[in-house]
Amino acid sequence: MGLFDENMVIEPLSMAFDLVLIENQIPFFVLQDTFECTCSRFKPEVASLNELIILGLVPALAFFLPEVNIKDINVNVCTTHIRILGFIHNCCRPPDDVEKDWSSDSETYYSAVELDRAGVNFKPHHQPQDRQWPMDIQLELPRFSWCRPWAKPILRMPLLGIHNFTELVFRNLIAYEQLSPGSVRHYVTSWMY
Repeated sequence: MGLFDENMVIEPLSMAFDLVLIENQIPFFVLQDTFECTCSRFKPEVASLNELIILGLVPALAFFLPEVNIKDINVNVCTTHIRILGFIHNCCRPPDDVEKDWSSDSETYYSAVELDRAGVNFKPHHQPQDRQWPMDIQLELPRFSWCRPWAKPILRMPLLGIHNFTELVFRNLIAYEQLSPGSVRHYVTSWMY
């Protein structure tokens, strides 16, 4: 028996989650050089490292955002990353027109418990196409609230699938945001809080 057992198989899903861990972040230039020395020579149909990551990693992580369509991810937009976590974070960014409305001055986040106590109702999006980006949260104010004081505002959010690795992925994305002060907006932190 050699160093490796023939029956030993690396699970692609486990490997994808290992690549998301903050302690396993490999600088992107190392991955790019490795890609150019291997995949781009032997598999020319894979155009770029970004496409390879989207094809291999994003579907494995789509469990927590099940309605994300790989075709909707713009490979060229996701280019300002240093690590794989940064790549995933860039893929979860809102479109530029939504990002302009994002208030960077506000560091006040209210938890779901606080919003519930304040009388806000939480409901899923009607349809995935109602959203502008995967983590889109929309506020619906009641009509004629002045004559119906019992009417409560509604926060519409995407459905979140909870699986064994959900906490691992979000914890590492939040750590990435917290360890990148000033250069990364806290989309995941504010969404999960």
